[in-house]
Amino acid sequence: MMNLLRIDLSSESIKVSIIGDEVIKYWLGGRGLGIYLFLKEVDPTIDPLSEKNKLMLLTGPLTGILGIPASGKIASVTKSPKTNRFHWSIGGGNFGPYLRFSGYDGIILEGKAEKPVWVFVKEDEIEIRDAKDLWGKDVYETVEILKKQLKSEGYNENNLSIAAIGPAGENLVSYASIMIDKDSAIGRGGHGAIMGHKNVKAIVIYAKEKTLPVYDKKDVQNAIVEIIKKIRQNQIIRELTELGTLGMLVGRFGSQKKIPIKNLTEHIKLDTDKIIDEWRKSIDHTKSSELKCWRCIIACKKYVKIKKYKGHAPEYWGGFVSLGTLLGILDQEKTAELYQIVNRLGLDASSTGCVIATFIELVRKEKVKYMIDWGDYGTIRKLIYEIAYKRGIGKELAEGSGYVAKKYGYPETAIVVRNMEGSICDPKIAQGFGLALATSNRGDHQQNMLRDEVLLMKLDPASTKNKANYVVHMQNLFVVTDSSVVCIFTTYELDFNDFAKLFSAVTGISFTANDLYKNANIIYSAERYFNILAKNTEEDILPPRISPYIALNEMLPEYYKLRGWENGKPKKNIIKEIKRRLV
Repeated sequence: MMNLLRIDLSSESIKVSIIGDEVIKYWLGGRGLGIYLFLKEVDPTIDPLSEKNKLMLLTGPLTGILGIPASGKIASVTKSPKTNRFHWSIGGGNFGPYLRFSGYDGIILEGKAEKPVWVFVKEDEIEIRDAKDLWGKDVYETVEILKKQLKSEGYNENNLSIAAIGPAGENLVSYASIMIDKDSAIGRGGHGAIMGHKNVKAIVIYAKEKTLPVYDKKDVQNAIVEIIKKIRQNQIIRELTELGTLGMLVGRFGSQKKIPIKNLTEHIKLDTDKIIDEWRKSIDHTKSSELKCWRCIIACKKYVKIKKYKGHAPEYWGGFVSLGTLLGILDQEKTAELYQIVNRLGLDASSTGCVIATFIELVRKEKVKYMIDWGDYGTIRKLIYEIAYKRGIGKELAEGSGYVAKKYGYPETAIVVRNMEGSICDPKIAQGFGLALATSNRGDHQQNMLRDEVLLMKLDPASTKNKANYVVHMQNLFVVTDSSVVCIFTTYELDFNDFAKLFSAVTGISFTANDLYKNANIIYSAERYFNILAKNTEEDILPPRISPYIALNEMLPEYYKLRGWENGKPKKNIIKEIKRRLV
């Protein structure tokens, strides 16, 4: 059973709805529960920036269960202003577990507040408070003001978790993020713009940590012992723990000349030993504990020292690429500082960097008159603020790469799928990578094929053989992690069998690995079905800069066959099964 807190902002009415085991059996939680609720409650054709859209922050059965690795996540689902499709994005920090500790498995924001508000959740005490004095503040300022205010009211700040938007969300930037506890991002797809449109500045959870009930404690503990042993033995995860996402990935990508620069027009080979050595010295492990998601044993997030500013900034591989190499910036300190700025403003780091990279290329092709060039740190920094506040050229850039590239007559400069930018790795480097990107329901999620095809090189990147089967497998596995809700980094070691053991022991609902695989397949098809209803069509294609390198025509027929689709659309029997499960 799951308890969902429904807050109608228009009427300020608050109620709790209950999700029974028959729904959990098929839709699991988190991302899967999100598409279930959207198909039942939201017209797929609505304008994302309308009162009829909803923003749902959902946990899963494994969220906040003590001992389960990387279970401190929250899934946000909405209809995206970036893609005009169903969209999910996963955030970290403490928000998901604290929400469950407060007695709720999800929050659903409906309607629109008349004026800026923030929501306070403390067990049965739910308040909608005035946020007039918070509007216009950046994320860091907002979090500190709320902590100070609640501390003055007698609340312990260690029991608080805060999801807030910055100026980008307030100004409805199409790729505005929701930031949790300052530096954990619900980053992709413009969820911050939905929150901003609803006039919600922040959601604050106050909860004391407690042990959540499980069906079979002994089976849960046995599964946890086995899983932790696997995770601790995994080399990639050990690298994440020691060096963070940047340190792990730069070592594996850099030496292979697979790091894209200058809007994917070139690649660079780095002296990875030197970079990793410098990176290791710059990490402040003591302060980095503040960035760790709830009780996470992986602890992939690191704070790094910024000598120039005598302070710290969070690191993130996506930021290193999108706010660094894609823009011609190779100085790690500058990249880290830009990443901190986008977090403060509430912007998605990946989309922000990609949009600016597209813009710089357009300027260099003399399509736009503007003074900027690759590596121009000062002007790039200024542009980030202009985007967040929609000032000057920033008003156009706030609409994304696709919009800007099309407006200035060079659409091929936009590296987008379903209007979503993606940048953590160049999709041209591997066939399965490209197929996963082309068929992604939300237009990115490139990590689907990172593990075996790119990071570990277990599969031949140049081969199309069996790639469709492997892409479906990994996409379905990610559905399970996003519905659990646990971190996708667990998939570097765990598979369907591991999650089946945990789901069964925690919920008391019997799951086999095959059950989870089938459920994930239906959830993925349900997302596609919603998107087709929203757009009246759906194409699995890649941007012009990537498509010549990926043999989609060879792989798509097998992919569709495995999914039960025809030309990218679920067949009638799949749609019938989706509707049957909408109990």
